[in-house]
Amino acid sequence: MDIDGLTTAADAAVADPGTARGGSSLQWADLPQGELAPASADASFRRYFRWQAGERSLIIMDAPPVHENSEPFVRITGLLQAAGVRVPRIFAQDLEQGFLLLEDMGAQTYLQYLQQGVSDAERERLFAGAISSLIRWQLASRPDVLPEYDEAVLRRELALFPDWYVARVLEREFSPDEQRLWDAVQQLLLDSNLGEAQVYVHRDYMPRNLMVADGEPGVLDFQDALYGPISYDVTSLFADAFYNWSAVERGQWLTRYWQQAVAAQLPVPAQLSAFLDQARLMGVQRHLKVLVFLPASVIATASRTIWLTHRALCVTCARPAPMMCGCSRWLSYLIAWGYLRHEGDDSGGGQGRAHASADPAHPQTAAQGGRQATTAVAYRGAGGSGAARAGDQPRLVG
Repeated sequence: MDIDGLTTAADAAVADPGTARGGSSLQWADLPQGELAPASADASFRRYFRWQAGERSLIIMDAPPVHENSEPFVRITGLLQAAGVRVPRIFAQDLEQGFLLLEDMGAQTYLQYLQQGVSDAERERLFAGAISSLIRWQLASRPDVLPEYDEAVLRRELALFPDWYVARVLEREFSPDEQRLWDAVQQLLLDSNLGEAQVYVHRDYMPRNLMVADGEPGVLDFQDALYGPISYDVTSLFADAFYNWSAVERGQWLTRYWQQAVAAQLPVPAQLSAFLDQARLMGVQRHLKVLVFLPASVIATASRTIWLTHRALCVTCARPAPMMCGCSRWLSYLIAWGYLRHEGDDSGGGQGRAHASADPAHPQTAAQGGRQATTAVAYRGAGGSGAARAGDQPRLVG
């Protein structure tokens, strides 16, 4: 249904609730006549529209049931509200027809606000509030309420990197040596992620899904919440691909979260260093997944600039933790190579160029099956240069 069609349906629902989408009542009889305009969209079939009537505004979520199940949104709304987290109130719902009538939490996300430029004091206020809200959500956690973020889910997400990013974006396959490196990456991430204590996990707790408010943020896009690793949401908040923190700032904020989590008796590691290691590795898993999901949706909507910005930031944000040894530069180069392949396309056919190192060969060490295998990653472009170019393939050299 296009905007005009949804406007007609909404007008009809206001005049006669029984006429909306197949005759199901949306219980909108108390709404005055108003205007409908697009509010936002996400990487799904859901669409959001703002219903404006004088000074009053509401949000209509249109989630076609053939593509989207809105029941988790309704159920998890209740969990978050019970935890004291600010989420949109649901005024009316028709799950069979895929409509929800929601509280309007404003038009400015944390990300939009930060990109305009804010003072240090205001940024402090924003993220202190985000941490407080997150800790309350985690304190409300109980097992067997949400689906588990278990090994099967993690493996499915990790498999998307070779199946989608490497195969479709880079248009290649892993070599046998690269497959051994990837197996080492997967096992390290799985061991760390599955070794963490479990709490409720929003899964997209980042500046794009937090709405600016006088107090703590309004929280959106929580319908995919699971019960999983405790470092996941705070890592999403401070290792976001669209908002770049310095390593020092990221470490300071993660430390503040850990201190408050310890004080609240959440099950974080007793040692800060152990928690920071978990967060670093969670950041790798998170960004490998985002690298896969976001480009597909963004390409589909032709938002090329956002896609390339995301890709460039991922080169920095998804650089693995030091403990990943030989896997680190190799994985970073694969991500950088994907960016470079499309940088030339976006600049009218010119080839992007990024210097990997003064030395084209980078010694790597990867643990596999209890023994160490020494390899090197080198870019072999025109003339044997160590610079990575669009279209070049990084290869392993012994």
